[in-house]
Amino acid sequence: MNWILCVVLAVVCLSAHYLSLKVLGGSFPALVVAPIMYVFGLLTLSIIYISSNTTFNWSDLISVKTIFFLAVAGITIGLTDFFVVKAINLGGEISSISPMLVGSTAALVAVSGYLIFSESLSVLKISGIVLAIIGTVLIHKG
Repeated sequence: MNWILCVVLAVVCLSAHYLSLKVLGGSFPALVVAPIMYVFGLLTLSIIYISSNTTFNWSDLISVKTIFFLAVAGITIGLTDFFVVKAINLGGEISSISPMLVGSTAALVAVSGYLIFSESLSVLKISGIVLAIIGTVLIHKG
């Protein structure tokens, strides 16, 4: 499996995720939906891990840096879903929320990648960032 296929599968999963949040967000509070959803995610990933015969040295995870970034990643993805469900609870449309979230995130990650990790920032990437910001504003206004 190559990385492009992984991205395509992630897009399909994220789309199903947001559509599910729309169904749930209209009926249940964000503090109920998010934790229960992560239990199912943990179960799914555990089954995939067990069935994959992946070998991994768990002691490699034991460092302050690794635990810190695992905590940041877990906390921020949990808060992301909380705020998405909360936006739906407050009447937001998923057809606006999702593109705004994805476009804004793409722009922020591209700039952060350049500033923090010295990743390349070409004219095409800068154009994409500008278009993502413009698209986010248009979606919000539309």
